[in-house]
Amino acid sequence: MLAIILIVFIAFIFFDIIRSKPTQGKIVFNISKAPYYPIGEKKIVSLKPESFYIAKVKERNIFRPVKEEKKVSLPLVSISLKERTKYLQVVGKTWGTFQEVMIKDTKEGRTYFLKAGDVIGATGIKVKEILQDKVILEAGDERTEI
Repeated sequence: MLAIILIVFIAFIFFDIIRSKPTQGKIVFNISKAPYYPIGEKKIVSLKPESFYIAKVKERNIFRPVKEEKKVSLPLVSISLKERTKYLQVVGKTWGTFQEVMIKDTKEGRTYFLKAGDVIGATGIKVKEILQDKVILEAGDERTEI
């Protein structure tokens, strides 16, 4: 009994698919019935060359927010670079086309994703070089490694 119901059901689906198959005449007829709304004249905006967009993508660092950080001027009291970096620790490095380092400022609780030449937040400390076993930092004429 169940087999008969299944066969009838499959036959019904098969004939329904064949019957509702659109033909070229049905498609043309339905398109001709569709309402036409004139679009009017619109300005066509031309795109810039591909190199323009590629340059924009390359200059944007996806690991840094768009908002610029406010620069804080350091007090005139000279604090050694070693003292200024005591709250900084390396938490990760990436090796690929560009070497990047993740440095955590434990005092502020922030982690920075940096490349060689980048400045760590508002500290004024610059990442000089990223090596496999250490990161060389500099501020002015002083250098240290973490």
